[in-house]
Amino acid sequence: MEWFELERVFVERLCLELMAEPVRTPMLPRAATATIAVAFLAGLTTLGGSLGALSSDGLARNSRATLLLLVALVVASWVWPLVMYHGSESEAVHLDEGFLVIMVVALSGSAVVVGFAAAMVVAQLVRRRPLVKSLFNFGQVLTAVGLSSLAFHTLAGNYSVASPRVLAAATVAAIVFFAVNNLALAAILRATGAPLRGALVDGIEIRFLLVAASVALGLLGAIAISAYSWALVVSIVPMLILRQVLAGHFRARHDRTRLLGLLDATL
Repeated sequence: MEWFELERVFVERLCLELMAEPVRTPMLPRAATATIAVAFLAGLTTLGGSLGALSSDGLARNSRATLLLLVALVVASWVWPLVMYHGSESEAVHLDEGFLVIMVVALSGSAVVVGFAAAMVVAQLVRRRPLVKSLFNFGQVLTAVGLSSLAFHTLAGNYSVASPRVLAAATVAAIVFFAVNNLALAAILRATGAPLRGALVDGIEIRFLLVAASVALGLLGAIAISAYSWALVVSIVPMLILRQVLAGHFRARHDRTRLLGLLDATL
């Protein structure tokens, strides 16, 4: 569909956005409308269950500070995403997997879901996305977070320190998050009749490396914060540096590609 500018959320993690000239918005196919509705309802159900659990369990003061800081970082990742270019198309990439790893280790599962929900609402409002995109992104991410949190707590069990078992469970949670987001992307692509292979396969090596790097830094942050809660402020610095380095790298690659195109056109 010409109308649908694909936006990949998913991470690690990854939403995909194929930039095009603004066009008049046609009606969505029924399959796409159904896919968006299912994603939104799944995310809303996940959020409802988490709000009930959070109101019963409460949240410690240190956990509140941790949650607020990580929510702010997730919002910033969505408002100012990394942009990878594939010819004339672009892909918005986020560092959600790295933040998720820290959150599942440091916070309760319900707090993680509520935190991501708040981040998604704020980010979508700031970016002023169309309603259907916002509903899909909201449902997609919250469903992925809920399943990731479930996988983590199933594998990690009860814990008090970031043991190897806990870190392995956090890694699995990031993998689940990445997989669910990509499955949701594939579903909406198929429903709208958009090219499936190119959107999912192009640049997959870079996406894998980005997810692996953000998860590795997230694990280091989880280890640090499990020992000292104040260490989160320091542990997120490498992730911010990674983001800035990659942003400069992607811009440089895009500029080089454009210059080569101009050179070829003049010869």
